[in-house]
Amino acid sequence: MTKEQLEQFKISNLEISNRCLNALKRHKYVVLGDLVGESPDKIKNIRNIGEKTFTELDQKLKSLSFKVNEKGVYEIDTDKLIQENLKDLTDETYMEKFSGILCELVSNTQEIESIDRQILALQQQKLEKETANANLVKDITIIYKKLEENTRKDREIIENSKTKKYTIK
Repeated sequence: MTKEQLEQFKISNLEISNRCLNALKRHKYVVLGDLVGESPDKIKNIRNIGEKTFTELDQKLKSLSFKVNEKGVYEIDTDKLIQENLKDLTDETYMEKFSGILCELVSNTQEIESIDRQILALQQQKLEKETANANLVKDITIIYKKLEENTRKDREIIENSKTKKYTIK
């Protein structure tokens, strides 16, 4: 169980006797995380928690992977959690789920590759259009220069024609 899960798991969901539940609530134990770091002796000294009620609570905590550490307080038994999770890894239903997730990942990878190919094609089209536009600009520039040159020649002809006199034959 993560720290967040401990802080969200209400003691009222522990499926323990009302006597035990009410005694814990009176002492402000609301979520499972409140019991982490508490000693069994402190919990035994709570009013209305006798030996039988304590044993019930202690067994419930141990079933949820709690243990009493070397300091004498409750903590999460990480070794037990790891063993339980490893046991789940060999479970066929887990393997089926894993296989399904793997197939989904492969499918997603194929979709991503397809999208990548589409992006590359679009980038190639863009590059081709940019090249075509650059060629058009180049052609327009050449045409414009020729137009300027022809305009200059036409002006020269007009100027020359003003200074020369033509005779009609």
